[in-house]
Amino acid sequence: MPDRASRDPLTEHLIRSTAPAAAPSALPQRPGGTRSRAGNAMARTRAGLLDGALSAVCKHGVRRTTMHDIAALAGVAKATLYNHFRTKDDVWTALVESEVLAIAAECAELPLVEAFTQAALRLSEHPALHRVIETEPAARIAFAGEQRLA
Repeated sequence: MPDRASRDPLTEHLIRSTAPAAAPSALPQRPGGTRSRAGNAMARTRAGLLDGALSAVCKHGVRRTTMHDIAALAGVAKATLYNHFRTKDDVWTALVESEVLAIAAECAELPLVEAFTQAALRLSEHPALHRVIETEPAARIAFAGEQRLA
């Protein structure tokens, strides 16, 4: 049997590439703060669900809104909604957090007095907050009590 050194160069070329060996591939390096494609899709879906929840509160109020209403107004299946939120209370918690963070972001760069004024204006004009005050007796009483104190 012939040894490797005595093989035909053409055969050697066909069997083994003459290109330099490539370095082993490394994992992709992403700049800090970026998300993967799936993470962006999840965030977009969650934002859509919260928009649907906001619309549902404005349309039906907190108590009469169902998970079906939220999913329908968000344009997703109920299963998708349940993948993100286990209960309606979880949806409301996330919605309040989202709305507060949005108002805080708007006011972050403003001087203190202007920030408070802007936040108060946004809250006074917020359609979901108005609907909650209209449909929830406990919220109406709490709101009225705070108005008298002010």
